[in-house]
Amino acid sequence: MTISNVVFVGNRAVGTNGAGSSPTSYPQPGQGAQGGAIYNGGSLSILACRFWSNSAAGGVGGLNDFLGIRAGDGGSGQGGAIYNTSTLVVVGGTFGANGAFGGAGGWGTNGGSGSEADGGALYSTGPLLLLNCAFGTNTTLGGAGGNGDQSGGDSGGNAQGGAVWSGDSLSMTNCTFTANASVNGAPGGNGPAGNALGGAVWSQGPTVNCSSCSFTRNSCSVSCTWPGGGGPAEGGGLANASGAMNITGSLFVSNTVFGPPGGGGAIYQGSGTLVLSNSVLLGNGAFGGPYAALYYGGTGAGGGLANAGTAFVLNSTFSSNNAEGGIGPFYPNTYGSFGGKGLGGGLSNSGTLSLWGCTFVGNTALGASGNTLGYYSYPGGPAYGGAVCNGGSGSVLAANCTFANNGVSGGPGSAGSFGGGVPGGNSYGGALYTDGLTALTNCTFSGNSAAGGLASGSGQYATDGVGVGGNLAAEGPLQLIDTIVNAGVTNNAYALVPITDLGYNLSSDSSCAFTGPGSLNNTDPKLQPLANNGGPTETMALWSGSPAIDAGISLPGINTDQRGVPRPYGPSPCVGAYEWNGAPIYHSTFNLTSLTHSGGGWTITGVGPTNQPFRLRASSNPVNWVDLSTNNTGPFGFYTLQDASSPLPPTRFYRVVSP
Repeated sequence: MTISNVVFVGNRAVGTNGAGSSPTSYPQPGQGAQGGAIYNGGSLSILACRFWSNSAAGGVGGLNDFLGIRAGDGGSGQGGAIYNTSTLVVVGGTFGANGAFGGAGGWGTNGGSGSEADGGALYSTGPLLLLNCAFGTNTTLGGAGGNGDQSGGDSGGNAQGGAVWSGDSLSMTNCTFTANASVNGAPGGNGPAGNALGGAVWSQGPTVNCSSCSFTRNSCSVSCTWPGGGGPAEGGGLANASGAMNITGSLFVSNTVFGPPGGGGAIYQGSGTLVLSNSVLLGNGAFGGPYAALYYGGTGAGGGLANAGTAFVLNSTFSSNNAEGGIGPFYPNTYGSFGGKGLGGGLSNSGTLSLWGCTFVGNTALGASGNTLGYYSYPGGPAYGGAVCNGGSGSVLAANCTFANNGVSGGPGSAGSFGGGVPGGNSYGGALYTDGLTALTNCTFSGNSAAGGLASGSGQYATDGVGVGGNLAAEGPLQLIDTIVNAGVTNNAYALVPITDLGYNLSSDSSCAFTGPGSLNNTDPKLQPLANNGGPTETMALWSGSPAIDAGISLPGINTDQRGVPRPYGPSPCVGAYEWNGAPIYHSTFNLTSLTHSGGGWTITGVGPTNQPFRLRASSNPVNWVDLSTNNTGPFGFYTLQDASSPLPPTRFYRVVSP
């Protein structure tokens, strides 16, 4: 069946509420609800349709009036707009403000559990293909737990897939996901809160293919109370439970997770396999909440990506992402609590991770403040790995990667009302922290920093936290070859066990203690600032005369630099991610003077240096760029560049590059 050019607005599927208890019957669960606009059990194609403000809401569990009997659980809400159990193809669909809502648990002395909510716009247990679709402000909201007394409250419901829930193969091409949300169900009484997974998309199927998609301002949020705690918030943009996921040419901007543990501000990969290539993760965040455990704030891990499986990340950029621990909670017994940990501002890994041709710039990991409301003082939380944090069970292999201007900072201590002093949290590894096996080949580290948290109060224990390893911190095996470690704030490296120097490394100070063949300590590598020097990601070029030029060793499989330029150019390859090839690097200024649309195309004018070869490039997303034209040079450095065939819609991005 095919449905085309139809608008679905304000349709609802509502589950029946469960009957309450009586002298002769137990409380009944609420009924589930599926598919606010469409319920599909056969093969279906949907073309150029719009779905607005549709919903599926589970029924409320039955009430309980008798001691010792549990109230009814809520019913599930699945597929606010579409519920699908067979093959579904959607082309050119628009989904806005749809919602799936789990039913609340019944009230009583022993409250019922809230139910799950899955797929705010679309729920599919069959194969699903999405092409040129847009999803905005869709929501899943788990049902609240039934309100019991202090010993009988029950759990809130889970929320999965603010826009899309998939239980089979999923393919997404040229789709946009904006401001979708998964929000857990609140607990009842002392019960635990539910989890929130996949702010835009949740998959527990065998495969996910995502090509040329954008995920912007999607979120997962878990709120909970003492002492029940709550489940995790994972994958603010996209979360994959266990299957194989392939993401290419996609953009993730300002997605967030907030939970007792919050993991993967943009992407969460579970026990399966992830291939992420030619993509940008920008300004995403993973934030820990309170009440993760008794006296501890939650952990924020992987501001851009959290990986628990096997991940291959290629030619991608992680920029300005943040992982931040949750502030220590306040407990009714008036005790304070520890601030939470921040792990991996760009990426947190507890599985197997391979990095090739990636740039990590401006990412941060922050420990949280201890609680300030109790009688006693507690220290701030620690932070690990401003760009990458590799846990004890994980392993990292990185080649041709650049790490620039990332940072970690411990959280401030808290002073309770009994006085005294308390230390700030420590921080480890401004760019990279590893407690597992890590091997670095032809990488460049520069300008990363580690800072301790400020102490609070006064007295013997009022000491600021310590930041160690401005670039690198290793409490597990770390080996380097052909790698630059430069200008770390505090120092370049901290190693609980000696770094394994395989040779041909270069450090600007002595903290790496390199002793291998061809390695140099206390040597300035003469790096240029991070810039677009060609290739898919930004790099740090070498100035002419750099001691890194021709100072490396050829290695199997390392035949190009980070840009794709062949190695070696000279008699030997260069140390670091950039291969100097004798060509001068120019950084030209182009000042935009006008952008006009007429005759079905765009005209861009600007001013720059005389006779500079500027080029206009265009893209439907800021990842995959195509050359359009070279400049038409006028007198005194005036330039005109044209995109003669671009209509007003859809969104189109431009950039001017030289040469």
